[in-house]
Parts: sequence; C-alpha cells; structure tokens
Amino acid sequence: MYTALHDEYEFDSFLIGTSLATQFIEREDEVRAKFKIRGTMSIKNHITNAVRNKFRTLTSAREKFEKPDLVIILNIFSDKTYGFTAKSKSIVAAGRYTKNQRGVSQRRPKAEEFNTRLDDDRLNSKSIEGIISDKVIADTKGSDVRFSWVGSEDKNSLVLGRGRPFFVEILNPKKRTFSNNTLIISESEIHARLDILDEGFPRSPTRSRTVTKILIHCSESLSEKDLKQLDSLAGTTVKFKNRFSSIEKKIYSVLVDRINRSQFYLTTIADSGLPIKQFVGGIEYANPNISMLIGSNCECISFDILDVIIQ
Repeated sequence: MYTALHDEYEFDSFLIGTSLATQFIEREDEVRAKFKIRGTMSIKNHITNAVRNKFRTLTSAREKFEKPDLVIILNIFSDKTYGFTAKSKSIVAAGRYTKNQRGVSQRRPKAEEFNTRLDDDRLNSKSIEGIISDKVIADTKGSDVRFSWVGSEDKNSLVLGRGRPFFVEILNPKKRTFSNNTLIISESEIHARLDILDEGFPRSPTRSRTVTKILIHCSESLSEKDLKQLDSLAGTTVKFKNRFSSIEKKIYSVLVDRINRSQFYLTTIADSGLPIKQFVGGIEYANPNISMLIGSNCECISFDILDVIIQ
C-alpha cells in the first residue's frame, strides 16, 4: 500500500478497512464456538489494526474515521492472495470565468444527446465546462469533475467584468491542492481562476445579481417617450409563468442607450436567473416585459454579462 500510494496521492488522513473472504470468518466462528471464546478481537479487526498501525508509521498521516482524505480497502481472498483499492475524498474549488469569444457554450454536450453524424461538430466543440474540466483533471489527476453554476448565459454571449462564479467538485483527486495554490486557466476563449475551498460546497444556495447589457430590436420606430416607459422597470418584480411553474425576479436598475429609431441597448441589474428573451418579448409569459411597456413587438438580438455580484 505504501509503495503504491505514497507517491501517487496527497493525504494527511486515512482510513483502512478489511474485506475478508467468508471462509476465514466461518473458520473463526467454528473455533470460537468449540472453545467458547468470547470478548476477544476478531481476526478481521486484528488484521485491520495491524495494517493501520504500520501504514500510520510509514506515512506519518493520522488515522481519521470521519471523512478521511484517503480510504483504503484491503481485500483478502479465499486463496490467500490479497489486493487493495483506494479512493480519495472529493475536493471543492470556487472559481470565476470570463468568456472572451462568442459561440462557446457553457456546458459540454453529452454524447447520449446526439445520434446523428451531423452532431459531431457540436459534440466536439469547445465549452466552458470542457476547458475547465480538462485543466482541473490534469492538475489534480482526479477522475471526474462536477459543476455547480451560478447562473448561465447564451452561447453567443460574452461574460465580462469579474466573471461568472461557479463551483467544481473534483472526484477522487490524487493531488489535493493546485500546483500553485491557485489554478489559472488562460485560453483564447476564456480566462478562469479557481481556489480550493476548505469547507466544501456552500451550505445554502448562492444568491447573486447580474449586470446584463441587452441589444433589443423593435418592429416599430420608437420615440423618446416610448423608451422613457422602461424607467418604470426599476424596483419592479417580473413574474414568469409557464405550464408547470412560475418564478419572480426583481429588477434593481435599468439604463437605456438608443442606437437608432428601432434598436437600443438596455442595461439591467437584476436577480440572477432572469430569462432575458422572455423578459424582452414574452408577452404571454412575463409580466411586465419590454414589448408590453413599449407597445411594440421587441426581440432580444443578443445579450452580454457585464458582471455577476455575489450577495
């Protein structure tokens, strides 16, 4: 165990368990019954304690029964051969990313979602999740990465400012810290920074507000009076409904910047998770919405995330 693990895994604590072939347990039971032996340590516990003590001496790591860094199971088989398996405790990192190019999805497509060759390009296309996963696994030698996102954006949106927060759980990592304490990912598409969290995932959901710049096109020419109607959105709560549920998101401020008579930018500070396209044109699903206030059919052409503010 020591030879195989001490150079592969970083760990300060461990726990060793033993899986003993049934024949040894049965023979021990026979001996105990025959000689009326009670109250002494079982052969399984004896082996486990002996191995734990030796491993502790070799590694100088401490034995820990709750959430150790490394769990090792010693398997002793009926033919007296043996082996072991090892699994390390997951680690959690918090990060932020900015997206510098349009056309990059947040999430990596799953292979089972596609069943035609036409999907190959999409399946192999770059994503925020894929770029970060590859770097994190290479640095920690973990087996997989699970993401918890603080909001999302459109594939063609930029993410600017301090970036979008996210959390990653790194499964079965061999290295428990990043090479330089902080992992910096700098690619042409994204820039990200991750730091290991000692306390793991946040216990409560992360509340945040998002600053979003929306490019809007309307079917009719707009007057200054029409655009002035949008000021009433500040401080309001927008209700979104569909067949199955409803949500509410608060708008804290709005800023209008006219481009021409039918197009303008709308910059909002709102609760994260605001459905932007429904907010602009969803007359049936969002109340209030941009089209309703202006009295014209409006469409979200694109939107960019300028900042995400953790509350």
